[in-house]
Amino acid sequence: MKTPNVPNANFLQGQNMISQVWLSFFQNLITQLRINFNDSGYKFPFLDDASIAQLTGDENIGKIVYNSTTQRMMVNNSGTFVDIQV
Repeated sequence: MKTPNVPNANFLQGQNMISQVWLSFFQNLITQLRINFNDSGYKFPFLDDASIAQLTGDENIGKIVYNSTTQRMMVNNSGTFVDIQV
């Protein structure tokens, strides 16, 4: 999920209206939540083999993705992605 950065700006502008910067932040946040969360559950990122290969490494341990090439869920368990057995 691409979470927008929290703005470093005044929350309110003239006549106690929400500022355009904060309005944009909330709109982007709600859009990302709607894309990634719905009544069916959480949607994991769909990545192909090449994209998953770029995510190997200890900094990505614990990340879960859906491999669109093999149509399998994968988790980075120890620096590399492995299939999740269900």
